[in-house]
Amino acid sequence: MWNPRLEPSDKHFRLLPDSSLHPLTQLGVVTLDALRLNRLPLVAHRLRKRLALDEQRMLRLEERLRSLEDLQHQYAKLVEEQFEILRKQQELLRLLMTRDVE
Repeated sequence: MWNPRLEPSDKHFRLLPDSSLHPLTQLGVVTLDALRLNRLPLVAHRLRKRLALDEQRMLRLEERLRSLEDLQHQYAKLVEEQFEILRKQQELLRLLMTRDVE
């Protein structure tokens, strides 16, 4: 039987999208059968755990998206400010050049 202290689970089992376990080795088959690791309460527990992790990931991604949107807005504002500064510098140069010509 598989000993989780000696070997990683992914060597003997694959977690399927429905949260049931699929054996990858003969040791995995024996362990799944002996411990009934695909009984409904365990599968439901793994599914709830997976959904909770997915929800946490989604919340983190949404927060990152909001941060990126804020940064994009700040960047656009800075670009706009830079264009305004360049426009003013152009006008100053134009004034200086016409003053030098006179």
